Amino acid sequence: MITTVQQKQSYKWIYHFSVSSNIFAVLTVFGALFPLFCDALGMSKTQIGFVVSILPLLYITSIFLSNWIMRCGPRRIFLRAYSVRYCILLLLPLAALVANRYGNPAVFLWVALIIFCFGVFRAIGDTAWLIWTFELISAKVRGKVDAISAMAGICGMAMASLAAIFIIKNWPGLAGFQAAMYAGVLFGFIGLACATRLPGGQAQTMERESLPLISSAMETLRNVKFRHSLLGNMFMAVTTATFVFLPLYLREQIGFSVDKIMFFSFCFQLGILFSAFFWGWSADRFGSKPVMVSAMLGWPILPFLLFMLPRMEMQSIAQTGLVYAFFGILWQGYFAGTTRYFYVDVLPTLRNPAFATSLNIAVQSVALAVCSLFHGRLLDVLQPFRHDWRFIHFDNYTALFAIMLFCCLGAIIIFRRAPADSPVWPGRFLSFFLEGNPLLAFSSIFRYHFAEDESQRVEFTGRMGDARSLLTVEELLQSAADPNFSVRYEAIVSMARMPPDAKLIDTLAAALRSREPGLSEAAVWALGRMGDRRATPVLREMLKCEYALLRSQCARALAKLNDQESVPEIIAAFKSEKNDNVRAGYAAALGRLRRQEMLPEFMALLRRLADEHLRGEVLLAIARISGSEHHLAQLWRRSRSDFETTCAEEMMDIEKKIVRGSLAMQAHRKLIAACARSFEQRDPAAAGAVRRIIGLLPPDSIDPAVRDILRECDELIARHGAGRGDYILLALNALHMAIVSLIHAERKKKL
Repeated sequence: MITTVQQKQSYKWIYHFSVSSNIFAVLTVFGALFPLFCDALGMSKTQIGFVVSILPLLYITSIFLSNWIMRCGPRRIFLRAYSVRYCILLLLPLAALVANRYGNPAVFLWVALIIFCFGVFRAIGDTAWLIWTFELISAKVRGKVDAISAMAGICGMAMASLAAIFIIKNWPGLAGFQAAMYAGVLFGFIGLACATRLPGGQAQTMERESLPLISSAMETLRNVKFRHSLLGNMFMAVTTATFVFLPLYLREQIGFSVDKIMFFSFCFQLGILFSAFFWGWSADRFGSKPVMVSAMLGWPILPFLLFMLPRMEMQSIAQTGLVYAFFGILWQGYFAGTTRYFYVDVLPTLRNPAFATSLNIAVQSVALAVCSLFHGRLLDVLQPFRHDWRFIHFDNYTALFAIMLFCCLGAIIIFRRAPADSPVWPGRFLSFFLEGNPLLAFSSIFRYHFAEDESQRVEFTGRMGDARSLLTVEELLQSAADPNFSVRYEAIVSMARMPPDAKLIDTLAAALRSREPGLSEAAVWALGRMGDRRATPVLREMLKCEYALLRSQCARALAKLNDQESVPEIIAAFKSEKNDNVRAGYAAALGRLRRQEMLPEFMALLRRLADEHLRGEVLLAIARISGSEHHLAQLWRRSRSDFETTCAEEMMDIEKKIVRGSLAMQAHRKLIAACARSFEQRDPAAAGAVRRIIGLLPPDSIDPAVRDILRECDELIARHGAGRGDYILLALNALHMAIVSLIHAERKKKL
């Protein structure tokens, strides 16, 4: 059994093996060079399709090999099979000599025989490798390790593509292909040496199968996840089979030389390289299905882009390079998602993972082999067909693009119906890149993980909140568990600026229940600001806690969530609370909830409060009940710089409304104008004028809440005069409401 430490230590050798193996793949039979090499030998497209189909077709043997490999040890079988396959491939470049001496039939048989022998040992070795890596790579980091392995491998492929371009230019004809293949085999042996450093893969005692092969296959196929994964990948295998002929399409129809075609392979590899870590990181964080479906949504575009490439034009080089780079991005997204889905979500649910792995790769490979042969034959049959209409060109490759399109659409439908492996669905995953600032989110995440001290962790935690992107959720959760108080506090403040998310709400709820001074109050505020009703249960729970300030903050947050069911508890807490400063918080909550029956209590509280800011909050609560919060808030802000001028302007505005409304209130107009002048001249008697205006209003025609406010303000202004500006502002706000309502009533009568 491999330990976790051994697993972590083995990853670097997996990356080294990936680099060398990918260089081998590009320079030998798995890159764009191989079909071009076969074409240069004079083989037809049907023959090329047949040769290419041999390799995947031989994977069907893996169904019969899995138990034998487990009994003999995946490590030993892998190393021996790969050694033999590299030795066999040393004979492939000799096909050039066979072609020169014996012609086409002989070279076809030579290449087919070598590929057949190579494919047998490749199938054995790859089956052993897949079983071995299931043991080597932990499910928790499968996406990350696959991503880094892909990035390392693509770096090797990119270097191999550049080397191939150099070789082909300097060794024209078949000599260039031969040199590239021998160099590729050399790197194959180097990768094999790296694989010898990997642990595990020991022989295991396997019970003899109680079920025959067909019964085991049927049992495996009854698994819903496996069935969707297999069927979707079969459709993609049909699509993948068309890629073998893309280099021939670029050479024959677009007019590119071999070195330029290798450059496009380099662009494809760059697309994989720059997207690999993102796709792997996303798969580990958000699940496999969102990643693979999101990536595959772009696949139907590829046939159109390839079909519309301009013919024999220099500008087509840049366009083709961009298409191949885009292709690489989509390919890596599909590969990262499907690989992780199979290893992390499908295999653990099966009784025999080794057999399921073999069955999966065998069925896909058979589909790939059959389609490769079919596509090659189809191209030969349709070779005479060609029709040009302006810049649109129809030829034998058009049929391949049509097949690619329909198979991509079929695969998308199947994978969308596959069982989900995370609460994030594909549409939600795509929306993450439309919400907030994803570039700032990625930058903050990267810099957060490399932060050196507390100040940097605080800074980058704050930036993650500024990004307002759910891509940063996991890092914010880490910050919320940081041992430093400042980082934890900043994390809570940043969460308040984020879109609602269940993980964030749960973390804030835990911080609230912790009752840690400072953090619990900040968590209440964050839950209220986030505005998600999933926070209601914990806020109701903490409304009964032992800390008065925390109870008051919970009441405020519940009011922001418009939780009417909590009103009786908040009213009871308001009435039982002894501290008026705390009661102001309850008043703010009840005001937001429009509890008109609490108006007398609020006016009584306003009389007792000494703090100006708390009085302002109670004033806003009273204004909310009457429906004029916005107007009072404006008055309050303007009055901070010049109280008397603000009051004078408000009286003038009320007078204008009376004139526009043709209200028969001439006495009011004169008194209001006089009151405005008094405020303008900073006359203390202006407060008395406000009382006289209140006394002239018809009480029966005014809203009861506004009438009660005016009556209370009249009494308090009589007691305090101009000494309490907050009462005057409240009275002016209520006067504004009353006169507007009277004007509306007058207009209704006229209508």
